[in-house]
Amino acid sequence: MQNITEQKQTAEALNKIQNLFETLARVSPVGIFRTNPDGNTTYVNPKYSDLTGLSADEALEEGWLNAVHPDDREKLKKSWLSDSQSRKISNAEYRFLRPDGSIVWVMGNAVPEWINNEIVGYIGTITDITEFKCAEDKLKSSEERLKILFDYAPDAYYLSDLKGNFIDGNIAAQKLMGYNKMN
Repeated sequence: MQNITEQKQTAEALNKIQNLFETLARVSPVGIFRTNPDGNTTYVNPKYSDLTGLSADEALEEGWLNAVHPDDREKLKKSWLSDSQSRKISNAEYRFLRPDGSIVWVMGNAVPEWINNEIVGYIGTITDITEFKCAEDKLKSSEERLKILFDYAPDAYYLSDLKGNFIDGNIAAQKLMGYNKMN
């Protein structure tokens, strides 16, 4: 007869940890992925599939690249290959082109997973930053419109520092002050 109490307790503890991981991955507000040491995807959570439009099976190996926007794909592939071969942390902003034609901007982060001083793969996240990118585009557009209004206003407007030194001015101010931006 052999006492297997410790083995059962270990199996129970492992089962609890696995259930915890599965629950956390399922309810996570970010996409989660895991790779092997070569950087090929071995796991994605449901949020990852939601963001990319790929099923978990379609995202495996290098399948996730199929969802990356064609304009970002080659650069991202080279960057990921370089980072994973160099065994370093990987960070990137890129777009997914979903099957319905919508675009999702994400910030991807991946860190090496170490076990006994050996990299066994990468664990990473993709966070939806689409709203931030849209706001950034609107802000740039607004700044460009404001610059045009400033530059071509019929009245003279200028910027100065706290000491009263001239920093910049619109076209009317340049004519009035005899200042040329090219000087």
